Amino acid sequence: MVTVACPECRTVVKGKSEDELSWALQQHMVEKHKLKNVCDLNAVRTKNACKPSTSGELASENFQERMETEAHSPGGLKHGGEDVTESVRCPICGETILGGAEEDLSFYLESHYRKMHKWKKGWQA
Repeated sequence: MVTVACPECRTVVKGKSEDELSWALQQHMVEKHKLKNVCDLNAVRTKNACKPSTSGELASENFQERMETEAHSPGGLKHGGEDVTESVRCPICGETILGGAEEDLSFYLESHYRKMHKWKKGWQA
């Protein structure tokens, strides 16, 4: 199970895979914070489709299994010289955010919101 803190209220959202964590975060943002401008995480070629996950097929794989796959396969997915297995997709654009732990993942998600979506606390899309 991997967690990420909501950038707005710091509620911890949980998921067993990148897809599950991303859907849970998006649902939280829509229900709790009335976020309206979200992309469709399930869509591939529609107007509201999110950017595809950079994790590819691994996005639906359980994080524990994914960690084992990446650590033991010579051609496994590697980022920046380290094994980064935790990821979540932005609820607005679908950009894949990578981090090594909840704190990193939450920090990078919040940084992405500020930079790419001009977000600040109390912001409503």
